[in-house]
Amino acid sequence: MLRLLSIFLAISFGQKKPQDLPYSIQLFWFLMFAAIILDVVNLRIILPMISAEWGILTIVSHSVIYYSCLALLLLLMGFSDRINQTINSTLGCGLIISLLMTPLYLIMDDIPKPPELPGLPVFIYLALNIWMLFINAHILRHALSIHFVIGFILSLGFFILSMLIGDWFVTDLVSETTSGSLEYD
Repeated sequence: MLRLLSIFLAISFGQKKPQDLPYSIQLFWFLMFAAIILDVVNLRIILPMISAEWGILTIVSHSVIYYSCLALLLLLMGFSDRINQTINSTLGCGLIISLLMTPLYLIMDDIPKPPELPGLPVFIYLALNIWMLFINAHILRHALSIHFVIGFILSLGFFILSMLIGDWFVTDLVSETTSGSLEYD
């Protein structure tokens, strides 16, 4: 397990490639399960009015769409043999970033609202998101055998897709919650 963690950290710093991970379906399911659990916890911290069931539905739906698009891109580009390692790299590095963001979510409520200057946690949060864009660009660069700039553009596109999907789900959930259709925990 420590070996895998060191590979994910090395990928996060651009020192290793997705191909350095072993091909493993079991690792995929472990990482997917861990990512869903952590993302649901983070979602519940940010939006406590959403029930755990709706949080799981949101995160699972988002993950299926996001990783299906990534797999489809690899398939269309002729790199179907790289799907497992690419998704595992994205999941593993994403888990590291999500773990780093969890404490920020816990203290974000104490951040002053505009027009005051945002606190240090907001800047750290933004820096972690930008770092994740660079990590994904690095992963895509190697997975698709493309230039880093193209990988970054794709990474940004996937990020925007992710935000749109997340916004769509969360907007529906919050409107359902405020209308009284969902149960509170």
